[in-house]
Amino acid sequence: MDRSAEPRALPRFVAISPPDAAAAGGHPFLRALHRALEGALPGLLLRLPGVEDAAVLDLGRRVVELLDRAESRPWFAVHDRPHLAVALGADAVHLGHRSLPAERVKQSFGLRVGVSLHRGDAAPDPSHADYAFLGPLRPSPSKPEGSPARRPPLCEEEWRRAREDSALALFALGGVRVEDVPRLRSWGLHGVAAISGVFGAPDPAEAAEAYLRALEGRRP
Repeated sequence: MDRSAEPRALPRFVAISPPDAAAAGGHPFLRALHRALEGALPGLLLRLPGVEDAAVLDLGRRVVELLDRAESRPWFAVHDRPHLAVALGADAVHLGHRSLPAERVKQSFGLRVGVSLHRGDAAPDPSHADYAFLGPLRPSPSKPEGSPARRPPLCEEEWRRAREDSALALFALGGVRVEDVPRLRSWGLHGVAAISGVFGAPDPAEAAEAYLRALEGRRP
C-alpha cells in the first residue's frame, strides 16, 4: 500500500473484526474476510483487544494483502494502536476509552481518527476526530449478558439528538441488522458498522451485499 496516498473516504458500511479474529492463526477470520470482500465490503476495522502488538502486526499484514487484492480497495482502520495503524498504512485509527487522546494522536501520528460514543458521552471537537461509532441500537451479540461492556440501547430521540449535536460522521453500532438501515438513514446517520452481522453470518459476502443494498436504498 502506498502510504503517501491520501486516506480513502469514509465508507457507509464498516465491518469490525470479531473478538476471536486472531484465533487459530487468524485463518478462519481471513477466510470470512475474503468472502466478505467478494461481496464488495467497503470498510474494515481491525480490532484485536488483548492481542500482543507482534501478533496484531502479523495478522494486519495478511489482512492488508487481502484488501490490496480486492477489486476496489476498501477503507481500513486499526483499533487503539496508532503506531500499528501507521505501520500497516491504515486510513485511520479508531480510539477506545483507554486510548491516547484523539487530539494527541492527530498531532503525533497524522492519522484520521475515529472514536466510540455511548449514552451521555460528549462528542469530541471535530478538529480532533473525523467520525464516531454510536450505540448500541440493541444489545450486541458480541457483548454477552453481564459483561461490563454491555450498555443499554439508545432510544430514537437520543439518536436524533446525537446527530443534531455532532458535526462528526456518525455510524450506528451495536446489534444493527439490515432491516434497521432505512430508519437509521432517516435519522441522518452517515452509515452503520457491524461485527456479527458480517462475520457471524452464514455467508459474509451475502451479508455485506445486503447491508450495502439497504444503505444505497436498493431493493434485494
